Amino acid sequence: MADIINGLIARRGEMADQIRKLQAGLTHLDATIELFQPSYQPVRVNRGDTTRAMLDVLREATQPLTTPEIAERIGSSVKRTGIALCGQRSRGLVRSQRTGKCMAWEMMP
Repeated sequence: MADIINGLIARRGEMADQIRKLQAGLTHLDATIELFQPSYQPVRVNRGDTTRAMLDVLREATQPLTTPEIAERIGSSVKRTGIALCGQRSRGLVRSQRTGKCMAWEMMP
């Protein structure tokens, strides 16, 4: 069973990496389009979707996860994920503790 879970987690990480690469590609493509058509307004992803995904990951976790681990699973940057997590901590939804260079996060009980 653990092998199946580890395989699924690894595949999810691969997919999150693909999403990050696609998002970077979209950013570059949007910038190029704006060079030729300054009025172009690309559709932006709602930040609430990132927060929702991040909280879903923490709800499903069996142990605290670091900011980079969460960012990888949701396909977001570590910086954006850290900022969002701090916001949720101030709302009382998550808690954190330092583990080496990173913060480890979990849902409040």
